[in-house]
Amino acid sequence: LGICGWPESTPLAHFVALAEILGGIALIIGFLTPVAAAGMLAICLFALKCSWRDKTYKQNPVDGIHVAECFLWTPEPHYVVLATIIFAAGAGAFSVDGLILSLLR
Repeated sequence: LGICGWPESTPLAHFVALAEILGGIALIIGFLTPVAAAGMLAICLFALKCSWRDKTYKQNPVDGIHVAECFLWTPEPHYVVLATIIFAAGAGAFSVDGLILSLLR
């Protein structure tokens, strides 16, 4: 098996890469923001689940508080928080979603 119990799969790797690129573009322009943020959140949570231990302990923490510090030094927890905030807040007025909503009124 590959990483985190999943078999190594080139099509799966291509799908995740494409989903990250398209999800990022959708978040930048504000198109289907809750859907894009939910997809990015799912990808980030899976990446966090699979890599947090290796990335944290690679930094050689010396005690429990240093483990937490090393964990927060990795980017995945921050991406999870940002995707959650974007999912909850939505796109806002200056986005494709906001433009579509204003046209429908």
